[in-house]
Amino acid sequence: MSFDTLQIVSDINASLAASKDGRANIQAALDALREHLHLDNCFLILEGPDDGRLTLSPASGLTISEFRKLDAKADTGILRRVFESTEPASEPLSGTAIHLDMEAAGAKSKLMASIVALAVRPLGALAAVSIEGKNLTTVRQLLGLAASMIGQSLRIERAVHG
Repeated sequence: MSFDTLQIVSDINASLAASKDGRANIQAALDALREHLHLDNCFLILEGPDDGRLTLSPASGLTISEFRKLDAKADTGILRRVFESTEPASEPLSGTAIHLDMEAAGAKSKLMASIVALAVRPLGALAAVSIEGKNLTTVRQLLGLAASMIGQSLRIERAVHG
């Protein structure tokens, strides 16, 4: 599997600038990431403004049941570690507290996460699950780039809308 990196970046950029609805734009960017990188799912975890708890925001490729399960575990494990350390991470999905319906893929599934930040302040984490074992280094790099682009999009939205 190979990736057209420039096309991926272009599609994410176009998604993030598609409309005035920032949430819909991020959803479209997650969908584009999932499609281009052949991910099982892709999701954004954001820090709550009042309580500091990490909660699931837009997601692509999750069932309603998976969304609820993941939201309940969003503030723990690898996602919390990535948020606090601001360092990207990946580990086998089976080694996390996250249990998704698609776990038939077994030990091959990897959960990858990258920090979403404004300057040096973490906002959350962009994460994805992939059962494809090839090109994981490239997938992690593109996930990190997409996290940066989403962070900039959130920065602009917050500056405009407060």
